[in-house]
Amino acid sequence: MPLETLSSTSRVTRFQIDAIECAYTTYSSDSRGLGDIAIIGPVSPDAAESGSVMWQLAARYCSERAQIWNHADWIITQARRVAILQAPAVMPWTAYVGRTYALGTLYANHEALKTARFELRQASGCA
Repeated sequence: MPLETLSSTSRVTRFQIDAIECAYTTYSSDSRGLGDIAIIGPVSPDAAESGSVMWQLAARYCSERAQIWNHADWIITQARRVAILQAPAVMPWTAYVGRTYALGTLYANHEALKTARFELRQASGCA
């Protein structure tokens, strides 16, 4: 069961890690629309998936001595590097959040990371 469900129509960057299709978008904690929350996770129809696969990947690819904040940084870095190189698409999305991690300091313009399972829908209308 997700902690929360978030939905919007905004920029979404899609990428793959270890053949897992993932999505990255941002969300704002207030009306200023700063995108201070990173939402990252697999695009999956599997309702049992909560985004935990992102933490498993981070544990696999980070140093054995890495702490949880290193894992959060790694997850955000993977998404940001793709977002810098590839133009995001504007589309409707729903994220079923499984975990929220407060970063403790601003990292890549984010104060928090939410890992979630994404459902993406194609935008309707003309581009």
